[in-house]
Amino acid sequence: MAEHSQLQAPDVRFSAAQMTAAREVLAEQARHSRIGLALLGGSLAAGLGHSLSDIDLYVVYLDPPPSTVLDDRDGPPVHIEAMERKDLAELGAVAASFRATSSDRSQLFLAESQLKRLVRLATGLRMAGADPELVALIPDRQVVRQIIMSRNACDFAVAAEDAFGAADTGDWYTALSASHSALQHAAEAALAAADDVYHGPKFLFRRLARTPATRHLVPELWFLTQAPVAVAIPNGWARSLVERRLLAGSHLLAWSLLDGWENRVDRFPPPPEQRTSGPRRHPAYSPLRFADGIALAGPHRGAEVSEGMLRAWRHLNGGDLAESLRDLVLHEPGFGTVTQSALTAAVEGLHGYGAVMVDQASSKRR
Repeated sequence: MAEHSQLQAPDVRFSAAQMTAAREVLAEQARHSRIGLALLGGSLAAGLGHSLSDIDLYVVYLDPPPSTVLDDRDGPPVHIEAMERKDLAELGAVAASFRATSSDRSQLFLAESQLKRLVRLATGLRMAGADPELVALIPDRQVVRQIIMSRNACDFAVAAEDAFGAADTGDWYTALSASHSALQHAAEAALAAADDVYHGPKFLFRRLARTPATRHLVPELWFLTQAPVAVAIPNGWARSLVERRLLAGSHLLAWSLLDGWENRVDRFPPPPEQRTSGPRRHPAYSPLRFADGIALAGPHRGAEVSEGMLRAWRHLNGGDLAESLRDLVLHEPGFGTVTQSALTAAVEGLHGYGAVMVDQASSKRR
């Protein structure tokens, strides 16, 4: 971990010169058009800036906006994203409440440009605008968190199924690529669960390393995403890496969608060591969460499950049931009176869905 800490960059936000430039541009704009609301967004607003980061200013105009920022203005360049009131109202309505269901996921799968703007408005630094009606239209950060978590869980499920199917046919390039993508989606959901809200993959590990809830996971996640090819034993090595990535990803998702849904996760437990003597999570199954319930989805089938079932599922690491029960009683609310027979029945139900494997042979699709 000490070696990884040397790679971590400090947060970089707007400098005094950049703030001055933004205020000057905003004042110039206000001389030509009434401004209802202005926010600074982008990487600098999230503390993820670097020496060449743009200054992104989102401005809601009450009149037709001026054409552009003057090119001959002294100081750092400022990029204006012009918006009308109706644009803000539409985005605010998208994130007024979490309403994506298992049958209607349109709230989750916005166009990339729309999702980027939604996140930047929800996390931006307000520069101007005191009209309570306009302020009320700013997308709700909590709902945006939930959209990001649920969207990435769905993306994980698709990538995990591709990885598992490709591994079954010996297509290791696709299996490795898809499992890599799946783990990145899970990490993005985990960051949102920890209230690090951003859109875009380029700062993923910088964010994981700066966030207290995920910082301790960086060495393992870095290894899983950057592991060198073991060409001497390609099939065994590749299958093991694909499964480790998927199990780590579904572990992060299970904690994100339960403990991080309403409140911020303060610290994710590390993915447990997998054994094969008892029931364990199927690597290609993913937890999903919608407004109308929680589900486990995988290549065999998907099924709606209770919160308690998902809490039990995330503790199944191939050890014996007595050990799993002790973990549940120790770490999960509401499991103090659960008996081993009740847990056995739950595991049998999960096995019936395909979400639990009971021995090594069951890891192969029938």
